Amino acid sequence: MEALLRELFGPASPLEHRRRDAVFFEYVLLAGVNDADDDAERLADIAHSLACEVNLIGYNAVPGIPFQPAPRSRLLHFRDALARRGVTATIRESQGDDKSECSLHAGSWPRRTRRRTGGRRRRLA
Repeated sequence: MEALLRELFGPASPLEHRRRDAVFFEYVLLAGVNDADDDAERLADIAHSLACEVNLIGYNAVPGIPFQPAPRSRLLHFRDALARRGVTATIRESQGDDKSECSLHAGSWPRRTRRRTGGRRRRLA
């Protein structure tokens, strides 16, 4: 991950932004992939160096994709590990794992609805 960040931000010091602008990392926790304590430590170091906050996101399992969501207890532990290192981290609560809400399946659900201006819903063909 460090190499990717160097590629994105260059070898310069932390990302420059105005103090009042919040910068967030969206971090999807995958069971057994990036949810270990040492992952939290590395993420905390990166978040500190870039002066950002972290949104932790629970993965919604998708059939045919080999990743599994980290358990809720692991999300809480990961958040607490970041907090102990001085990083503001929140858990973004899932809005559901309904396939109609997943962008991977958006084109395959012909009878979905989308909110329009004015709060009314319309059916998309």
